[in-house]
Amino acid sequence: MMADPIRYITEQIAGVLNSALTAAQLDGSIAYQGVYDVKLNKTRDTRHGDFYTNMPVEMVRITGKPSDYIARTLLEHINLSGTYIDRMEIAGPGFINIFLKPKWFYDVLTLILKERDEYGRVDIGDNRKVLISFHDMDIYTIVWGDCLANILEAAGYDVLRERYVNSDKNMQEVNDEIVNLRLYGVVLPSWFYERQLYDSDLRETVEEMDIMGYVRHEGDDMRFVADRHNALILKEGVFTDITMRMAYYRRKIFKEGYDMVIEIGDRASADTFETVREAMICLGCEPEHLGYIAAPDYSPSMEGAGRDALRFMLSSSRDKEDGLFEVQYAYARICSILRHMDSNRVALIPPEEIDFSMLHHPAEQALMRRLAELPHEITVAAQYRQPAILVDYLADVADLFHKFYDECRVRISNNDLMYARLGLLEAARIVLANGLYILNIEAPERLC
Repeated sequence: MMADPIRYITEQIAGVLNSALTAAQLDGSIAYQGVYDVKLNKTRDTRHGDFYTNMPVEMVRITGKPSDYIARTLLEHINLSGTYIDRMEIAGPGFINIFLKPKWFYDVLTLILKERDEYGRVDIGDNRKVLISFHDMDIYTIVWGDCLANILEAAGYDVLRERYVNSDKNMQEVNDEIVNLRLYGVVLPSWFYERQLYDSDLRETVEEMDIMGYVRHEGDDMRFVADRHNALILKEGVFTDITMRMAYYRRKIFKEGYDMVIEIGDRASADTFETVREAMICLGCEPEHLGYIAAPDYSPSMEGAGRDALRFMLSSSRDKEDGLFEVQYAYARICSILRHMDSNRVALIPPEEIDFSMLHHPAEQALMRRLAELPHEITVAAQYRQPAILVDYLADVADLFHKFYDECRVRISNNDLMYARLGLLEAARIVLANGLYILNIEAPERLC
């Protein structure tokens, strides 16, 4: 039905609005041809609906009509039959608020309980091959990059993590790094040694750029002249680090067939990468096939942090050292409630037989709404290459659970309401478990 509930409902809303626009075109109410790109946003206050659009405001320029006229006309032509949309209302000059039927939220909870471990995974990557490349970076950068790689995998990309090893690094240093990374949950399946480039890649890369006119010879030196730095690619007959990276990325994109190569590094190396990227574009690489992401700086409080705490703190945008504890505590508390109250009965009840219409309390509805957003949050985190989006979402879910727990009793005499609340808790447990699993962070059923 809807692997990503937010995408499903926003596409439905956009379709309804465009159908209304088409109907208004046909009767001459609005003179505009084609399908309009409807932009939707979440409302901050659910009293004003679940989503809103400024479509009437944006259409003023292309129709010559006032925004309030466009809003009224669209609503006069709206057909909501067969949708999850309850109603639409004009809000201010040219804004439309959209209210969803409660059934949409109930169906999302049913979806979560059915999909279980698969809930949250999306397919925006379409199995495209992505290389996450780590050069000479500290362990914090690699751990952060590993969290990003996990999110890209959850979004449907085929991801390979690879460590680029400079020629001056000995095997003992490599082995020590492997051991240290595993302490923080990072296993890199591919280690690329710089000396491999000397077989043919370096020579082929420089010759190709030379033939295409991107190289200037200066005695024993060569310069790449297509970028503003005129970077040295050969100095006194020796290939430079920039040339090594050019040859490396040429090999990965044109020989090994990666659809996208992302280098994880620090801000200081960004300019060097731009030179390499310019060279790849000159050789025929599409700009979107090669990217550089500067990992966030780590704080002194992270030093000495354990495996899970480090992964969580590195990926969070919030300055809270106990953020992971709050999420894991929420998960463990939910497990405890289900363990002591349910005795597996919710697991045996078909999700579609749970009466979620019993959930009316604001704390229940707030938690319900946020649970619907996990697939969307993973999509956005993958698109923006930001693990913090997923981590902060999990923190929000944990906060909403704690508010629910404070305000809503679960052990009550009304069995229908009790099992609706237990179903809601099981859905919250699934969301927290799946989010932590994607980040490779433990979801403990008990906290000692």
